[in-house]
Amino acid sequence: MDAPMGATAATMTDEERTRAHRGYMMYDWAKSGFETSVVVAVLPAWFAYLFIAANGQEMSFLGMTQTADGIFALVTASAALLVAIISPGLGVIADRIP
Repeated sequence: MDAPMGATAATMTDEERTRAHRGYMMYDWAKSGFETSVVVAVLPAWFAYLFIAANGQEMSFLGMTQTADGIFALVTASAALLVAIISPGLGVIADRIP
């Protein structure tokens, strides 16, 4: 029943292909839930804990007094802006590479 490791979709039976699709869907479902939990619940709390341990409750950044939540939001927004600026150019490069 199990397809060999080097099997491609063309050489797999319908049952093997269905089983492989189900396996990938379950993996993707579990991975997405784990990543969402870490990014939404664990990472901000851990960042705030490390920030407060290193800098106290507040710190001056770019001439403004910021808390851990403010710094986390600023870093997240900066990363999103960087991705929005760089992604179109990287997409063009990726489309041209065979």
